[in-house]
Amino acid sequence: MVKMEEIKPENYFYTCDGKVLKNFVDFSIYVSKISNESFSHHVRADSNDFSNWIRDILKKKEIASDIEKIKTVDELKAYVKSCSKSKITEKEKRHGIIAMIKEAFS
Repeated sequence: MVKMEEIKPENYFYTCDGKVLKNFVDFSIYVSKISNESFSHHVRADSNDFSNWIRDILKKKEIASDIEKIKTVDELKAYVKSCSKSKITEKEKRHGIIAMIKEAFS
């Protein structure tokens, strides 16, 4: 697997079901298999943990803004899968992120 730049451990995203997300690829893989229960824990009417982390830690403001509007598991999966085509930076593309995201959803 291609080594990605990762954030500091104190900024990792710890999911309600025990997964640790260190970057956008980890997030994409997690979303590809996310349960309704986990989604509902992290996406509530008053807060969206995923959007907050992506905006504040990963610094992907456009993606965070889009995810903030998502209300269902299926919408989140479709959106993250589509990110490999339109919202991944050139640097990330060189790291092979598109292939990793596609693999997660296959």
